[in-house]
Parts: sequence; structure tokens; C-alpha cells
Amino acid sequence: MWKTPWQKIIKRSEQIVCYPSSLVNIRYLISDEITSVASQVRKLVGTHHPLLQTAKTLISDTQGVTELRGLIVLLISKTFTRPPFAINAEQRSVAEIVETAHTAICIHKDLVNIEKIPQNKPTNWYYDMQFGNKMATLCGDYLLASVSKALAEFQNTNIVNTVSKGIGDTIESLFCKVNVDNEENYRRYVYLSSGSLLSKCCKISVSLRTNVNDFVDLTKSDEDLAEKWSIHWCELYNICEHINALVIQLSNEKITSKIFPISKKLLQSDNLSDDLQFLHEYLCKTKILVMNSHKSLPEYDLQSKSILAEMVELLYQDAIHSLNLCRMLP
Repeated sequence: MWKTPWQKIIKRSEQIVCYPSSLVNIRYLISDEITSVASQVRKLVGTHHPLLQTAKTLISDTQGVTELRGLIVLLISKTFTRPPFAINAEQRSVAEIVETAHTAICIHKDLVNIEKIPQNKPTNWYYDMQFGNKMATLCGDYLLASVSKALAEFQNTNIVNTVSKGIGDTIESLFCKVNVDNEENYRRYVYLSSGSLLSKCCKISVSLRTNVNDFVDLTKSDEDLAEKWSIHWCELYNICEHINALVIQLSNEKITSKIFPISKKLLQSDNLSDDLQFLHEYLCKTKILVMNSHKSLPEYDLQSKSILAEMVELLYQDAIHSLNLCRMLP
């Protein structure tokens, strides 16, 4: 069977960490509560509520990219774990937490602000949107409650505070004003929207590695290295998502799916070519930052370190391809 480059690299990553990425947050998604909500969500079919598109993306992601965050946490954990030790149960729990928290926030973003919708919609449309909002709120809240329960099981206030700060930063990003012309502003937006949660979870996961007491002197610096790498990774991943969303919108204006703030900003730009040049320069700078951080990672597990570098290169090449498409589109 033919596989995309992402499918191949994710398959190899799963073999390295001995854990399928599809199982990272599955125990939260197959609970009785979520099953009950899912049966209600089916009533939204044909209503065009954003929750349906999110559910479709989570269920039918053929490349596995939507569950990449948990896999990154596990690969970082493996990279910083000295042999003969392996990834432990607590580190797997951290991977589940970051993936489940991200899923919950994505679902909460599906809430439709009915007050800003024109008043010429039929009555049943407002009912459908209200019902969809209730389901999105209920499902997202349940997943966040599951995250809170999983954090409490660590019985470690530092872990609870750190992950809670990451979730809070992600929520704060939803209210940030994105300035595509200001690199510092944009980097802060990317950090809040995705970098904070993932980097904090990577840092925690490294601190939880097995038999860490034998080399306490290295623990703090290793945690910082893991956090720094994951922040730069998120910057690269985020800019690639924005560029891909921009290609979709430029090639088909009728698409109604959600787009990223920076893509929306670019679509309204009077000088798209200059903005695309900014994205290209930003992309190149970010790749350099990621690879410089990558050189500082330990070599306890060369397979994990190597596959992280391959992911960076694949993201970069995908983004360059999308930028070239943007330049060719009318």
C-alpha cells in the first residue's frame, strides 16, 4: 500500500517509542460520556456547524498529523532517556495529557458566535447552531476535566501548575491580536497558541524519566534543552499550518472551513507578494533555530534524535512547496 512521507515517518516513530499515536488519547475518547455526546453530535449532520469538521478531522486523519503532539513528547522523552531504560508510564501519561488538552481546545474553538451572524438566517439554523455549541462545550469541558484528573494523579503541584499554565496560554492566544508585519508579535502568538503547552509537557516528561536520580546534575539543563527545542518546533509547525491554510483559501474562495488568523490577515492584504516573502524569511529563520536546538540534544537514543530532524525537514519542505503554490495562484 502506498504511503505518504508523513505516514511513513509516523509509522517509524511509533515503532521507536513502542506506542501507536492513535492510542495517545484514545482512552479519553472512548469513554461512555464521550460516546453519549457523539450520538448527539450526529444530529448536526447537514447543519454546517464547525464541530462536525473538527470531529471529521480527528476521526479520519489518514496521515496521523493531528496526533503529532503526543508523539513529539514521546520522542523527546526517548531522546533524553539513557539506555537501558525506556519510556515509562508517567511519560506516556504526559503525552496523553498534551494531546487531550489540545483536542479539547480545538473543540471549544468550534463555538459559533450567533450574535455576530446576520439576522436573515432561518429559525432552524439558529437552533442547530445553539445545539452544536452546547455539544462543543460539553465535549470540550469533559476532556479538560479528564486532563485535570490525570494531572491530579501525579500528586505533584509543580506538574499541575506547569501544564495548567500551558493550557491557560493556549486559551489566551485566542484573544491575541496577530500582527503579521511584526515578527516579535507573531512569535509570541505562536508560543501562546501551541508552543507553551507542548514545551512545558516536554520539559515535564524529561524530568520524569526513569532512574533520573543517578544524574540529577544534568536534569535541569536537559529539561531546558527539551523545552527550547519544542518551542522552536511549534513555531515551525505553526507557520506551516498557516501557509497550508492560505493555499486552500487562495485556491478556493468558497471553502467555509476555519482558517488561521495570519491567513485571514494575508487574504486581506494589498501586497500579498511582500507578505509571502515575510513568511518565507520567517520560515527559514525558524528552521535554523530548530536545527541549532537539535544539535544540543543528547545522543542517548540516536534513532529518536534522527527522526525528529527528519520531521523538521519534512515540515520545511511542505511549507516551501505551499509557498510556491501561493505565488503561482492568481
